[in-house]
Amino acid sequence: MGLLQGVQWGGGAGAVLALLALASPAHAVEGDAALYFGSAPQADLKVSTASRRIEHLGAAPGTILVVTRNEIWERGYRSLAELLADLPAVDVQNLSDGTTNNRIALRGVVGNNKLLILQDGVRISSPTGDPIAVMDNFPLYHVRQVEVVYGPASALYGADAFTGVVNLITDTELTRGSEIALEGGDFGHRYGHFNTIKALGAGAQLQLGGHWREDDNADLSKHHPELFTGLRPGDRFEQPSASRSLNTRLDLSDFSFGWNHSRYSARTSIGAKPQAVDYLAGADYITLLDTAWGEWRWRLDERLSGNVVVDWSRHEVDPESEFVNVFTGYRHTGYKYSKNERRRIEPQFTWEDGPHRLTGGLSLEWLDALPKTANLPQPYDQGGPFYYPDTDLEIEIFRQRYRNRGAYLQYSGSPGDATLVHLGARYDRNSVYGDSFTPRLGLNHTLKPGAVLKYLYGEAFLAPSPFYAYENYGSFYRDGAAYKSWYFHVPNPGLQPERLKSHELRLSLNPSAGLELNAGVYRLKARDIIYRTDTPSPASDFVPGGTIFFTTHNANIGTLEVGGADAGFDYLLHGTGWKARLWGNVSVADGELEGMGETLPPPFVARAKANLGVTWTWRNRYQLTPRLRWTGAAQGPADEGRVRIPGATVVDLYARWMGPADRTELFLRADNLLDRRWYSVGDGGNSGFTRAPQEPRRVWLGVVAMF
Repeated sequence: MGLLQGVQWGGGAGAVLALLALASPAHAVEGDAALYFGSAPQADLKVSTASRRIEHLGAAPGTILVVTRNEIWERGYRSLAELLADLPAVDVQNLSDGTTNNRIALRGVVGNNKLLILQDGVRISSPTGDPIAVMDNFPLYHVRQVEVVYGPASALYGADAFTGVVNLITDTELTRGSEIALEGGDFGHRYGHFNTIKALGAGAQLQLGGHWREDDNADLSKHHPELFTGLRPGDRFEQPSASRSLNTRLDLSDFSFGWNHSRYSARTSIGAKPQAVDYLAGADYITLLDTAWGEWRWRLDERLSGNVVVDWSRHEVDPESEFVNVFTGYRHTGYKYSKNERRRIEPQFTWEDGPHRLTGGLSLEWLDALPKTANLPQPYDQGGPFYYPDTDLEIEIFRQRYRNRGAYLQYSGSPGDATLVHLGARYDRNSVYGDSFTPRLGLNHTLKPGAVLKYLYGEAFLAPSPFYAYENYGSFYRDGAAYKSWYFHVPNPGLQPERLKSHELRLSLNPSAGLELNAGVYRLKARDIIYRTDTPSPASDFVPGGTIFFTTHNANIGTLEVGGADAGFDYLLHGTGWKARLWGNVSVADGELEGMGETLPPPFVARAKANLGVTWTWRNRYQLTPRLRWTGAAQGPADEGRVRIPGATVVDLYARWMGPADRTELFLRADNLLDRRWYSVGDGGNSGFTRAPQEPRRVWLGVVAMF
């Protein structure tokens, strides 16, 4: 694919690839094949995320991987989470957390809030940097290509572009035409999506798409009985989840407008031990993301052009969201709510003169946040005041309004035929966290045709979101006339931004037609890492009228240093009536987190990972894609000490058949084909699994109708 990195592999990896190839059918190569639309070599692909300007991938600074529409079809990716799991240097820990479900680490740095997610260059992840689920609430049914920028990108994007940037580029041409898909299978899985474009006249068109999914999910207590011996009497394991989305885009000559909506719900019992939760309580965490935007593009002459983007975004936790667990006495007294909004205007210009290009812009943002509340005795929309259950102690509802002003400038130019230089910097002034300056420097050198060596130095900052600054929870019990608590997590509005510096070196090779190799090394250092830890002394009077004996908060605990390397390949071969595409990657990461009086490996991160796959298509009708993911042992949560979670090898399979007239497609999907028992890194502690059990084999069947 033009996607996954490459360097030559040893005999063991080659043997695995050979076996995969021998075990698979094939694909057509003639003409505009229905199942294969072709992919340009990586170096010829055009991207827009790394420099906020369209350029060839080979000219972009640093490491950027592109997953094309064809690769999404071939492998059956439905969501961003599924795609990320196949990328090098990415850890996706599913069923790990009761609010975000999964945890994602990029190059050894964990945090869903540390990865900026865009659609067509506009932010669609949380507007204030709250941690959110990255699941099927970021679907791919409407996407032409996914651009993944590795490393700090604050020099262009400001806060939250900490470990990387993902940009979902909308398919505004619909290569296969409009489509409707339906899918169903094991454990009550139901899924559907639609996507269409309507021409509205010269230079105008409307794109509209949406998806819906409901899933009962597997009964993990049957597949991992040893972990559920503490199941409470009368309780039974249930963890359904659901999602939906709607995406629309209107293009009118030099103007574009869009609206993106997603809703994701899952049980807050995810990752929780059976003795600490009530699985049957029906307690869900429901998040809604909305973004509305408009863009005007202008060109003054051949050298000067630009655009202006205005957007509004909202991240809201539905008032019916709740926890029912040991901390609420297994009662419905753990309702949660939060609402964060952002308004932004961003003018940008680009000046080009021969080999020289200058891109700059301003960013003006206004943010209004109601951070996630403490446990409420009734839903937030029923009105307050709110009191801690069984007390007359009022719950404080926090609110934070702030603004951010930023300016950025990047120069790209060629001092010679073989070298390209990138220089950039951004300055931000935040009304809460003060000033930040983030530079970056990149060098691209063409060693010979098809061989490019890149170096990139970058810095990033991550302003602590209102979620982390004001997160609080706990409960009281009555002792005579007094209200007391054994434990509370309390706010820490004095949090400082996390900061990161990174060096990377990458070599891309195209030694022959159909073969792409890519390898790189990196070293990063992040300071003021935020993690949950004990307060210096108990905040015993956090709640007036109550006494608290032990408290924790989110704090800047220390420094994280990580070094790593990754390599991969993409190899395309074909014969009469068939085509095979082999791809794979391997990555290693090692480092130390110094904080809380300990030195530990990076939490939630495996030291080594590998992905292998082959897509074989035959006679323009049949396609089979087996994928293998191997993950080595991973480090557990930082507050669990040196706990290692065992690795696993998981095989997934995707197969499809194109029907008559190329207007109908049938497909089969099988995850965890070998039915392995495996684990991700959980939250740990007294109430959460440190080894979070994963789902058994699941099989789905589906149909796509094109029109």
